[in-house]
Amino acid sequence: MPFPPINIFSQHLDPEGTLAKLLERVPDAKVTRRADGTWSEVHLTFKRGWLKKALTMKARQDPDYYAGEGWAQQLSGMQGYFQTFPNAMERADLFEYLPGLRFAFNFMLDGEPEEGDPRLALVYEMASQVHGVIFLPGRLLDSSGRVILDADGEHDPEAQLPENHSLSVDERVKNILAAAGYDQEELSDPPTQDQVFKRFLLMCSLTQRGFMEGAAGAEEYRHEMIAHLKSNGVWEAAEPSEAEALETPVDALPEKLKWNLPWQSEGAIILAWALKLAELPAYDQEVHVDGLYEVAHKAENGQLTPEVRSLEELEELSSQMLAIHWRIRQFSLDGKAMDFVAFAPTAWCGPMDLSLARLKNNDLELHGQAIADSSPESFQRTGGIMEERRKALHWVLGHHPVYSQNDTST
Repeated sequence: MPFPPINIFSQHLDPEGTLAKLLERVPDAKVTRRADGTWSEVHLTFKRGWLKKALTMKARQDPDYYAGEGWAQQLSGMQGYFQTFPNAMERADLFEYLPGLRFAFNFMLDGEPEEGDPRLALVYEMASQVHGVIFLPGRLLDSSGRVILDADGEHDPEAQLPENHSLSVDERVKNILAAAGYDQEELSDPPTQDQVFKRFLLMCSLTQRGFMEGAAGAEEYRHEMIAHLKSNGVWEAAEPSEAEALETPVDALPEKLKWNLPWQSEGAIILAWALKLAELPAYDQEVHVDGLYEVAHKAENGQLTPEVRSLEELEELSSQMLAIHWRIRQFSLDGKAMDFVAFAPTAWCGPMDLSLARLKNNDLELHGQAIADSSPESFQRTGGIMEERRKALHWVLGHHPVYSQNDTST
């Protein structure tokens, strides 16, 4: 197995200064640039005389990663990952530091590191250059290579974090609370069984609204549906944007809602499962909405009795779905096959539970194919399924009281 990427994270955004330092150290390095002129990859060669083979590695960076819309979610996931480490509470300063990260790049070594390896010396030098930290699977190092946190609980008391310049006092208090296991935005209790049931009925209605466009007699039915939701107390569970969607006349939905509302069925099936009203389809199988509506009808009429599952069951499924969602998102970034079975125990977001996953060639299976052999539509639709199901499950677990605000970072 190749040596894992060595990732450097920093609060200092300096891609061009990083490149200049790399070229200063290895002047004949070969630079690959993107269409917009920013560098994406640097091939570095370290010659060692006639009798020793040259050592090589690549430096890589992607502004779409550290300056993209998903960066905040990545940082949230990183904090959650490090909070699982045995000695996490000894490094409260780390959880003040992480939210301020703005820059990332990594090194890929060709072959295993050797004693006195000049490539590692450059890694440490570059981490120091950007005032950053070094991440390897299962451990975080300072720019001198000392262990800040380790998944096995090992650490060096002399390891130093760079100075934190980014956070106000209030933000630092929030992050210390997060390190102690409290939600940064709002402390939230899980919803009650009645709240889960009402949101399940609401999600079914939102799904139905998404399929009404162009249907004969749908406008009359929409009015009847709203009247029913108001009569049984479900309407109060709707967020303003959800109520607005339901109140929009048939054939007047914005294009985004036409696409988004049918996806609410995937959140609804999680709520039905959490209430022991239905079984879950496979992670790559979409919900059959007619069956979903039938469950809602029977539960409303007393033919089925809702009962919220135990916290242990909910958390177990959450862990299993995280593993699948992570693999789908990772594949969307690099498009490469991997030994998912070997990677899972040492994943940066914590050991992954693959018991929900089907495997082929030691990688995630989608519709009978290993993910690397699946169609773009297959992994994109499965990613959408996981997005909606995880959001619903996080709401049931009490991650955030507002349904739409529940985080699905990986």
